[in-house]
Amino acid sequence: MTTPSDSPGDQSPGDHSPADRSQAIEEGRRHHHAGRLDEAQAIYERVLAEAPENAPENAAVLHMLGVVALQQGRLENALQLIGKALALKPDFAVAHNSAGSVHQRLGRTSEAIESFQTAVEADPDYGNAHFNLGTMLLARHQHNEAVQALERAAELQPDLDEAHFKLGVAYKSLGRHGQAIEALERAVELKPGFAGAYSSLGNVYAATGELEQAEAAYRQAIETDPGSHAAHFNLGNVLGRLGKRPDAIASYERALEIEPGFADAQGNLAEALFEAGDRDRAFEVFSKAIEAHPAESVLHWMFASALLKAGDLDAALEAVDAGLEVAPGSTRNLSLKGAVLTARGEGEAARALVDFDRFIETVRIRQVPGFDSVQAFNVAFRDHIESHPTLFGDPTHNATRHGKHTGELLQEPKGPVAALEQIIIERGDVYRQRMGMDPAHPFLAAPPERFTLTVWAVVLPARGYQTAHIHPDAWLSGVYYAQVPAAVAETKGHDGWIAFAETAAMLDGTPDTLQEKGARLIRPEEGLMVLFPSYFYHGTIPFETEETRISVAFDLMPA
Repeated sequence: MTTPSDSPGDQSPGDHSPADRSQAIEEGRRHHHAGRLDEAQAIYERVLAEAPENAPENAAVLHMLGVVALQQGRLENALQLIGKALALKPDFAVAHNSAGSVHQRLGRTSEAIESFQTAVEADPDYGNAHFNLGTMLLARHQHNEAVQALERAAELQPDLDEAHFKLGVAYKSLGRHGQAIEALERAVELKPGFAGAYSSLGNVYAATGELEQAEAAYRQAIETDPGSHAAHFNLGNVLGRLGKRPDAIASYERALEIEPGFADAQGNLAEALFEAGDRDRAFEVFSKAIEAHPAESVLHWMFASALLKAGDLDAALEAVDAGLEVAPGSTRNLSLKGAVLTARGEGEAARALVDFDRFIETVRIRQVPGFDSVQAFNVAFRDHIESHPTLFGDPTHNATRHGKHTGELLQEPKGPVAALEQIIIERGDVYRQRMGMDPAHPFLAAPPERFTLTVWAVVLPARGYQTAHIHPDAWLSGVYYAQVPAAVAETKGHDGWIAFAETAAMLDGTPDTLQEKGARLIRPEEGLMVLFPSYFYHGTIPFETEETRISVAFDLMPA
């Protein structure tokens, strides 16, 4: 017979020995790790009930109880419990990391990032917190910061395949393609059959124009995950670029079997069918896609392009106007409308839309913050570009030919680009204010109130040039010249000049029209900035010289 003082039920909170408490916590952990959450919760709660209320050692138990709540979907309760743990132990890195996970589940991105940052500050060697922080920064498109966090995560946890995968995605977003390939290959080495990493590898190879490698990567992704509609779609895009149109059509069709409402696949399938000569089916697919996705302005643009090529000018104008109705100021549709108007014989209306005199602006930069002269800035900028980690040659996915192209220059370290960034934003604001608002003109009917900026450099040696193109995601675009060969600056011809041409001429597929009557030609000068609407077709006249032409291109996009 036991005495009342020996009965477990009659013990006071302080009667349990630390060994008994540790044994109970360990039992709770075993249930927790085995997925028996209810049993783990019951033990953790009993331990807390039998311990002094504010005992520092309660922090670990409160945290584990909060993790159980997180795993059971009781998110607000999880935050309360983890918050109590942090009140007892403010530098508890693991608890801060768990709080970030709860905020992430609740869609509170800023709070999640703050919690993960606090976790890595409390424990700089905590790899999982660096990984979580990098993941959230990547989701927010803060690619520079994401790379820093994910590089540290991969360093601390070199066998964590997801860290290498997401690091590769972040590198690719910054145009650091070599590093992206290295990181993604490490991910698939650690996790053979990693479909997402193979797809991302395909994306990198597609971006650098290595189309056979891209095709192989996408096929590996599909072999691992046959139900990935995105992989089938991306494979279709690469096959189309390789000229394998029937295979591309089959890939788009498979993507749509998996995801019937996939608007991008519908549009690309219709376009491929049209180019293959199956116009009736192409128009049928276009019509169904637009009916399902009436707010997708790019579908209206693709449909209008096909109708223009087919010679149905009334329907083309109707389609392009529908695109502008759902997305006023749509760069693609504005550009195409100029061609449609020209084809309809409405030359005056086309010229009013693509009005070189009104909308092209040249500015000579006289001073750059932090530099004694523009010349000193140009020298510093050229050095920065020539050693930039994203500089690579012949990027066939864009307009540069026989030259080099960087990725995003607004990544750290920005170096001299930071000063140019300030000038571009200021000039963009001046341009917008000078143009004002004009409800009668679609470019000025609703100018953006705020901009986001993207900046890259183009390095052109002899025979280098840029094909005529537009910048479909921007409102205002521009170029700044940091180095101009003497042969370009002094020539009596137009070698190396930037040229603007009417949309109709460019859609005919005749690049020589960059120098024909009606084109606007501007001689590059070091320190010169040219601003123009992003829907204006523009390119570069090839030149012959041993010197290199270095320019900065930029887009001001609606925020």
